[in-house]
Amino acid sequence: MNSFSNLFIFIICVLCISSCQKKEKNLTKSEKEWIELFNGNDLNDWIVKIKGYPLNENVNNTFRVENGVLKVSYDEYQSFDASYGHIF
Repeated sequence: MNSFSNLFIFIICVLCISSCQKKEKNLTKSEKEWIELFNGNDLNDWIVKIKGYPLNENVNNTFRVENGVLKVSYDEYQSFDASYGHIF
């Protein structure tokens, strides 16, 4: 009886482990590849939106690329208050 219970426990463990494996759907090659969001050079293909300003108007160079890094900076703003407009 002991060997039967050991076999039963082993089978249950195998079934549990096999059911936990991640199953990959039938994805196309393009669906499996990473999508590059940022090219590291410029803001091409990015949509800039700052509250109170038209779409793609990068007020005071708020969004910029420096050394291959996308940055948000407010250093070119005269002030950072409600009279100048909200950033977000």
